[in-house]
Amino acid sequence: MSWLDIVEYGDFYDIPHCFVVEREDVLYIFDCPFDERLDDYGAEYEVLRLPDFARDLAATHFTPWEHVLSLGDRVGSVLVAAVQFDGTRRRAIDERVFDLI
Repeated sequence: MSWLDIVEYGDFYDIPHCFVVEREDVLYIFDCPFDERLDDYGAEYEVLRLPDFARDLAATHFTPWEHVLSLGDRVGSVLVAAVQFDGTRRRAIDERVFDLI
């Protein structure tokens, strides 16, 4: 198993529902926003590739996530249940999730 460090995360409820990882020198943001209709978080992360100029912004905890998300290009989605987190659920994800996107 190969782990990808989580650069930053937010919207934490049991797991991060918005987080950034770096893979092969490229930043990706995984986003699973709260769904008011369901009164819960959705079942999928939308995955977006971030441009290099967003690197410092994505690592800033106080940056509004909406701004970071607006900079990304969608690459796909993946079920929340398919993302394997480290034991803390805050530090890393299993890289194999990219095989599912």
